[in-house]
Amino acid sequence: MGNTRILYSENLKRKILTLYHLGHPVNELSEKYYISKSTIYNWIRNYSPYKNLYNNEIFMEEYQKLMEEIKQLKTENTILQKTISIISITL
Repeated sequence: MGNTRILYSENLKRKILTLYHLGHPVNELSEKYYISKSTIYNWIRNYSPYKNLYNNEIFMEEYQKLMEEIKQLKTENTILQKTISIISITL
């Protein structure tokens, strides 16, 4: 028998996160709702907002998208720099 993945509803995730942010410990939530502690910690990491340097809240999913966009922009910038150097050599 392999590992079976349990899918939890978004409502349950929100409820657990709300309780966590209200001060309920992960151990208590894990025992009460029969959800592993690692699953709850993953939800906390992925669905809880982080504050950046300017005190703005950002979610992990949004952060990952922004990092991917930065990576793409760096690649484009490198290509443009190489293109400019090739053009300036030929002039």
